[in-house]
Amino acid sequence: MSQPLTKFSNGKIQVTVWENEGKKGPYCSARIEKRYQDPKSGEWKNSNSYFASEVAALRDLLGQASEFLPTCRDGRCWT
Repeated sequence: MSQPLTKFSNGKIQVTVWENEGKKGPYCSARIEKRYQDPKSGEWKNSNSYFASEVAALRDLLGQASEFLPTCRDGRCWT
């Protein structure tokens, strides 16, 4: 598995930026997730659901990712 280009975190929420290879060349994507520990099993899990109090953190993390993401021209990603 390839390594992410970068990660932005705020508490349990994380945005990971990846460079991928597609049919038309490299492109970037961002994955948003929240990690939490299940209180019954103790197992760590991922969620894509957020509390209203977490929306500001999401906004800030997505802003950081947006500033980091390279622009793509002619099917190539430039960082």
